[in-house]
Amino acid sequence: MSRIGNKPIEIPEKVELKIEGNLISVKGPKGELTVDIVDDRINYEINENILRSETAHNIVYMLEKAVSNGTGKKAKFPNWEIAGKTGTTQDARDAWFIGFTSEYIAGVWMGYDNNKPLNGVTGGVFLS
Repeated sequence: MSRIGNKPIEIPEKVELKIEGNLISVKGPKGELTVDIVDDRINYEINENILRSETAHNIVYMLEKAVSNGTGKKAKFPNWEIAGKTGTTQDARDAWFIGFTSEYIAGVWMGYDNNKPLNGVTGGVFLS
């Protein structure tokens, strides 16, 4: 069960994400989405609905709260509905933010190629 603050939000469905090279597959109890990226062209196939609309709504709600009230506050724009998630890997070697609106998707990553830790950097501090 997921939580927003002290309120539990139930996500009853199991979703499997698989990435192999250029092929991305998302499987849910009701179907599958397959995305294949070839020569900068995105080809996709949807087999039924992957998630119930209530489940998708709950996930977007949680990600909107991460931007409006959480670590992604710096990603807010006036008059835009934005959802997203910040993150930091173990030992602070990477920090990231991935966000979306109804029209755009953006991701930002920060880290060193030599795997050196980032001092004082988290996804919510600099990247969102």
